[in-house]
Amino acid sequence: MQLAISEGEIRELLTAVERGTVHLTPVRDPQDIYAGVVEYVVDNGWRLAVFNDCNEWDYLEWIEAPDGRRVDYDQLCDASSDLKSYVPSTSVAWERYRIPGYMKFRCLQCGAILKHADPGDRTRCASCVGGSDA
Repeated sequence: MQLAISEGEIRELLTAVERGTVHLTPVRDPQDIYAGVVEYVVDNGWRLAVFNDCNEWDYLEWIEAPDGRRVDYDQLCDASSDLKSYVPSTSVAWERYRIPGYMKFRCLQCGAILKHADPGDRTRCASCVGGSDA
């Protein structure tokens, strides 16, 4: 089966995400999704979604090119693509995709786990704002 988006194009995008040469903006904060689809808009016009299964990256749900071509997980599986099992490293999953989510609050500046995070303000640890995280 030929995919609407070539595997090379998909790999190129995923590599750019991993390297930080493109940036993702989640449609909904991944911290609020315990299990389900986390959708992202990429600053180069692409869109993609990840299935977050109980706070863990599970698989690419779908990916969409700026021109509207789209590939979903089932198509990746039918094409016998190894992309169906793509999982970024733990650090990339956090730094780029902000997964794990759901109440695992981390500082968006340094990545430290926030021990006493206020769900209304869970963006930076006390060290990054100049205090102590007690």
